Amino acid sequence: MRNMWNATMQAMPERELRRLQLERIQFQLQYAYHSSPFYRRLYDQFRVKVDKIRSLEEFSEKVPIFRKEDLRQYQEESGDPFSGLRCVPFDRLAHIWSSSGTTGLPTMGAYTFNDMRVATEYLCRSYWSAGYRPGMMALTLNINWHWVFVPLFGVYRRLKLKPVVYDFGAAPFAARVAKWIRILKPEVMPCVTTEMMSLIPEALRSQGYEPEKILNCFKIITPMGEAVTPQNMENARANWAGVTIKQGAGPGESYAWLFEGECDHPGAHVWTDIGYLELVDPDTGEPSGPDERGEMVATNLLVDGLPYIRFGTEDLGWLQGEGCSAGYTHPFGGVVGRAGWRLRVKGKTLIPWDVELILQRHSETALARFCMVKYADQMDVLRLMVAYNERYTRDPQELRSRLQRDIRENLGVECDIEWVSEDKLPRPVPHKLAKFLDITKEGKGRNG
Repeated sequence: MRNMWNATMQAMPERELRRLQLERIQFQLQYAYHSSPFYRRLYDQFRVKVDKIRSLEEFSEKVPIFRKEDLRQYQEESGDPFSGLRCVPFDRLAHIWSSSGTTGLPTMGAYTFNDMRVATEYLCRSYWSAGYRPGMMALTLNINWHWVFVPLFGVYRRLKLKPVVYDFGAAPFAARVAKWIRILKPEVMPCVTTEMMSLIPEALRSQGYEPEKILNCFKIITPMGEAVTPQNMENARANWAGVTIKQGAGPGESYAWLFEGECDHPGAHVWTDIGYLELVDPDTGEPSGPDERGEMVATNLLVDGLPYIRFGTEDLGWLQGEGCSAGYTHPFGGVVGRAGWRLRVKGKTLIPWDVELILQRHSETALARFCMVKYADQMDVLRLMVAYNERYTRDPQELRSRLQRDIRENLGVECDIEWVSEDKLPRPVPHKLAKFLDITKEGKGRNG
């Protein structure tokens, strides 16, 4: 427990933790109902009596889940940029930010000073558990509109890190980032995109350097943005000289972020005294089984600006409540993709994660620049758009045959592969590829 940032909360006995969660949920329900027009309309529509929720089970059974599409609809109807969620006067909002828009039009988010404090406390626990310590030089690749921008600087201040602030880490900037790494030799790198794990080594190779000899200055990197497959992790460790990689995930609105720490079990803890997390079947909304993937549904327990209560994050993942040898009493889990990024091929449900695992085994497609195409609700053949690395590809036709064989043997489906240049792949924001394209909606391509 001596390695915990806040042992009182992170190792709180489970019974006390559940009691605290219920108290905070009960307060948030009444606070939001009386302060937010969105929740007042939603709860009146579903006849939720916010003062009658007596247990966590009743909370899950009686309080409806809402998603981004509900907020976009409310925003369109009302003209309110905050979709009716704002519970405080506008002048109490200390920082306004935007979602990335990975699954559709971006939505607005905001912090009060209290929300900033809460978010910073949450991330301090996670980064401390990951091994960040006072005095470490932190190469910061960030975006000023991103939710993590403000609390991350709070983390630097409280953990006494030395931030080296650099521009957003998208592909065009990789060469410059690589140059600064050679000069400054930072020790840790919190980063808003998992792409930099592969882009920086590629940039170093193009500059004539062996990545593992330059990147051995790093002790820890913490990528965010997309689920990192085990194969991608293995590839990255080879390029980064065996660096410790602790990935982070979770939408900014959730306050239920999963950042890997010191534990020897897979996945990351979510600090459920701040962000309460449930797992549900994305189609029915019913609780997922103990060994099943499900959609992560988040509830802010301490937010007063724009609280999210039973928010369907659209993140598909897993969650487990027991088995931490490090002494943390909070559940742990991981994100494997987007709940809306699923398709059915010959009766099998596939997500980009499944394809990515295979592409990353082959040097020509190790960067996993691809997109699954949904052309029907029930498909006979998996259709992929893939960009290969020209440096390593001698025979594209042989590569196509090899990938098709690997997909057939591992996923049990036939596959059509269209070679494309990377700029033809959908990228809703500069730091994320949309690895799913639904062309069944309204007769035109649209990200899930």
